[in-house]
Amino acid sequence: MSDATSTVPELPRLPGVDLFDDSPVVVFRWQAAAGWPVVYVSNSVRQLGVEPAQLLSGEVPYSSLVHPDDLARVAQEVGDFTAAGRTNFEQDYRLILPGGRMIWIYDYTRVLRDASGNATHYDGYIFDITQRKNVEAALQVRVRESEAQQQAIASMSSPIIEVWDGVLTLPVIGVMNSHRAQLMSQQLLDRVIQTRSSVVVLDLTGMEIVDTHTTSHLLRIVQALRLLGTRCALCGISPHLAQSIAHLDISLEGVPTVSTLKAALRMFITESAIESSRSRSSQPFSSPQTQRRKP
Repeated sequence: MSDATSTVPELPRLPGVDLFDDSPVVVFRWQAAAGWPVVYVSNSVRQLGVEPAQLLSGEVPYSSLVHPDDLARVAQEVGDFTAAGRTNFEQDYRLILPGGRMIWIYDYTRVLRDASGNATHYDGYIFDITQRKNVEAALQVRVRESEAQQQAIASMSSPIIEVWDGVLTLPVIGVMNSHRAQLMSQQLLDRVIQTRSSVVVLDLTGMEIVDTHTTSHLLRIVQALRLLGTRCALCGISPHLAQSIAHLDISLEGVPTVSTLKAALRMFITESAIESSRSRSSQPFSSPQTQRRKP
């Protein structure tokens, strides 16, 4: 169809529309006025539970069939398309039929204009697309359920465990990708803040695939923890992961690496005990005699 604006000095007839009388398609001509008064409608409109005479007389305005939640949007779109000089446009919206049944329809509309370019009428056709919309809605539900399942699986495959006061461990199991790394990092940082943990041990024993991308994702998590002032240790590093880390220009200075989770816990517990002992020894000594003195 040409994009040029149609000039319609006299309204043309709608030849051949009786072809649609027994089809799922309903043909309309609406007046470009409030409520879109119907000046022609094919007999196939009866499948919607409405008689042609009811629409033509205005007893049932077409706008009264449009779902209340869609009416403002449909009117806005019709106005915008018309004002933009469009010769035709498409819309999906809902109708509430007599008896309360709701259907989705596809609406294809052509704009008829006078010699001055003002819209006078709309020619168009509609047909029921409820089944298609129901299938789309069901697919969207399945997609959301699948995404929720994937997140649940990712959470279960990366459990954050508080193994000691202020000490969290995260066993990294399976394949690391950017989405999982981002989710893992956010969950771990949130847990660190929530528990005020000062130590995190990343257990890499169960990682299946090790490459440059995997290592990069892993080290970003380590860097994020360090920015929070949280000490971090790596355990269970395989030879392949060690080689991958060596090829990246990222420093692990200050991040201890140990063979097992047990060794990491022993290291941090020992450090904590030493720091606690130093803290007690640095306190000023107060003798019983001094404590009994009065000012």
